[in-house]
Amino acid sequence: MIATETRGAVRVLSLDVPGKKNAISRAVCGALLEALDSAAADPGVGAVVITGAGGTFCAGGDFDDMGGKDLTGWRDHFDHIARLPRRLAGFPKPVVAAVEGWAVGAGLGLACLCDLIVAAGDARLAYGFDRVGVLPDLALIHTLPLRVGPVRARQIMIWGEGFDAAAAQAIGLADRVAPADGALDMAVDLAGQAAATAPLPVSYLKDYLAHGIDRALGFERDCAAVLFTTDDHREGVQAFRERRVPAFTGR
Repeated sequence: MIATETRGAVRVLSLDVPGKKNAISRAVCGALLEALDSAAADPGVGAVVITGAGGTFCAGGDFDDMGGKDLTGWRDHFDHIARLPRRLAGFPKPVVAAVEGWAVGAGLGLACLCDLIVAAGDARLAYGFDRVGVLPDLALIHTLPLRVGPVRARQIMIWGEGFDAAAAQAIGLADRVAPADGALDMAVDLAGQAAATAPLPVSYLKDYLAHGIDRALGFERDCAAVLFTTDDHREGVQAFRERRVPAFTGR
């Protein structure tokens, strides 16, 4: 589920969910948290790279993890997964995302929680939540405006825009563009450079910059949880599976 590799002072964590394009579920969140805790506790690890196996960073949330919940169940779900963005936002070591292929929805949220995003030249970064009638999760409503500015973030979230690597870099959604299949190597190199810096200032800096994320996560729990119980969400998921345009009704 999370494959780990150590390259010098860099710990590489790869989402590896075969058949689901590395979709994020509660189990994946838990496994990634454990891997992050291990990296944080290891004095030989100075930085972390998060990537995805099989040519895809992450295709979003796992639909199989989204059924059979009432409003209370969804609030509990969001409280559970909120541990991951909280951990990443204040993680004491530099974290770099290496995006190959698609980073959509929760996958985009995961990338934006990292300190730096390296996108392969053929990568695609997309909002995606508009397609299934819900609000963003993994604190994307907080991190996206910080990356691209509030006006551009508003447009992305309303119109559900997607970007290739060059366009993403032009608006600040990606920080570096690597050759196709080269995102991981570039990310490891950049993470290695960050690992050589003094660790305590980085830890204090990231703890300070994490302020504000709790408000976004509380909003997710209270508002996004409601939307996951709607007919529009069910229609969005069904339309996605049937590869058609959803017919939303506002219910």
